[in-house]
This record gives sequence, structure tokens and C-alpha cells, in this order.
Amino acid sequence: ATKRYGNMETAIKSLVLGCCLFFSVGLSAQVPVAGTLISKVVKSIDLKIQRLQNQTLFLQHLQKLLENKLHQLKLAEISRWTQKQKELYEGYFGELQQIKSAIKELK
Repeated sequence: ATKRYGNMETAIKSLVLGCCLFFSVGLSAQVPVAGTLISKVVKSIDLKIQRLQNQTLFLQHLQKLLENKLHQLKLAEISRWTQKQKELYEGYFGELQQIKSAIKELK
């Protein structure tokens, strides 16, 4: 996360510092205007960050849903394989019972 937002933080700091320097050179009557502008810039940046955070949360939720679906599919596959093995061995056991019965009849 630090790498992802590191450049954005640097850009924000540079923008705010630039605004402060630009407006500090002006007349003292312009200070309220500079404060208002800086406030608007900070709010705008904050909203952008909130949108990115919301998007990240949505994508994480979507990823979790997909992972859960994948796990369900894997479990269903394992269940089918287990059922096939059970049926196979039931067949083997049935054949062995028939052979056992046939051997008993021969004795």
C-alpha cells in the first residue's frame, strides 16, 4: 500500500506546499482566498482518496466472493470423486460377495 499511495502522497504534499508558497507571496488580503482554495484542494484530494478506498474495498469483496465460489467448486469436485470411488468399491465388494457365495456352494 505504501508503494501504491506513496507517489500520490508526494504529489499532495507538493501541491499543498506549492499553493502555500504561491499564496504566501501575495497580499495579506488574499490570505482568506488562499485558505479557501487550499481547503478545497484538500477536500478534493480527500474525496479522491475515499473513492479509491471504496473501490479497493469493493474489489477485495469481489475477490473474496470469487475465492469462495472456487472453493465450492473444488469441494463439489472432491465430493463427486469420492462418490465415484464409493460406487466403484461397492461394486468390487458385491463381486467379492458373489464369489464367496459361489465358493461356499462348491464346498
